[in-house]
Amino acid sequence: MARTQAYRRIRRAAVALLLGAAVTACAGGPAADRASDTPTSPPTETTTTPPPTDAPSPGSGTEGDSPAREPTEHDLEPAAPTGTATVTEEHPLTGITDPWGLAVLPASGDLLVGSRTTGVIYRVAKDTGDITEVGTAASHAVGEGGLLGLAAADKTYFFAYYTTTSESRVVRSAYQTDKPEGQQMETSGRLTGLPWGDTRVGGALLLTPDGSLYAGVGDLGGTSSTAQSDSPAGDILKAPEVLGASWNPQLPDMEVYSGAQGSVEGLALDANGRVWAVGRGEEDSAVLALADSDQPLHVWTDGAAPTGLAYTPQRCLWVSTADGILWRVPLDGTELVIDPRPAVDVVNGPPRELSGRYSSLRSPTSAGEDALWVLATGDEGAALLKLSVS
Repeated sequence: MARTQAYRRIRRAAVALLLGAAVTACAGGPAADRASDTPTSPPTETTTTPPPTDAPSPGSGTEGDSPAREPTEHDLEPAAPTGTATVTEEHPLTGITDPWGLAVLPASGDLLVGSRTTGVIYRVAKDTGDITEVGTAASHAVGEGGLLGLAAADKTYFFAYYTTTSESRVVRSAYQTDKPEGQQMETSGRLTGLPWGDTRVGGALLLTPDGSLYAGVGDLGGTSSTAQSDSPAGDILKAPEVLGASWNPQLPDMEVYSGAQGSVEGLALDANGRVWAVGRGEEDSAVLALADSDQPLHVWTDGAAPTGLAYTPQRCLWVSTADGILWRVPLDGTELVIDPRPAVDVVNGPPRELSGRYSSLRSPTSAGEDALWVLATGDEGAALLKLSVS
């Protein structure tokens, strides 16, 4: 491990104190009373070390040309204080039980959607909503466990985070579209031995353009089996070069990118290469922070656990919560422009086109410059929604 056990023990204790203090400080503030919409301290994303500003973008430039420069903090204007999210498409997910986990296939723009309870992974056509069964993960759903996060690299590989009867795993599968429906995934690598339980199981995945995979591990409620200093419970793990021909990492060799994040429910990469995370904190609060920071950017203290995180080029993060709200989080670098505000609320003020059919939103995923995909669920079924955002 990259850290000594003693260091990790001290770090966990310090972060626990910081998060507890943040929840207490926010409990009576504007984030707890969303009607007031008074700004509080901004939610922050998890950070990776940004690439040098003069480094070439992947695939850009030719030999002899000046390399393309990555955008810097000074190149990006702050996000607009306010914006909108409008439903432009609604694709019913007929036959998909408890949809959970969403990933865009880069080549086609189609989406992978998982069923948490059955482990089946489906492909949903972006334009028509047609559903094709890809295959079934060897998951086991008890409590909040089952098939959780998904991440897609290209037309070759995708990744799934799921619980089994004895552990949690991250599995890489080769996507074989030439095979019969339901038999289009073949395991080609796995990370095993992650903590397992029936509550606060995490499962967020993020695949970055440099071929690194980030995995958000659940804290399992801080049970005695995960309180050991060498347990990755509540950590964000990083695996580099996950798209090579061979990928079978060992847990002791994994980099602990960030520790003590609670149950990590969402990860996102911003325009400056920073990784952000939203975790499930004490009393089911939602804690938004840079992944490698001990200081929360924003804490929602109304008991609505986070269900996902996305970033769009408007310099906005989007946090979904279990009570059916999609929050718009405008950024100025790593600070808030204003306090997060609800962009969509399918329970207390549903968009007219949804007619109050849904009660929860989860797994927001960027769909380009000014759009998001998000899963909506309710007693009458589930749907894949496309939102135009600003």
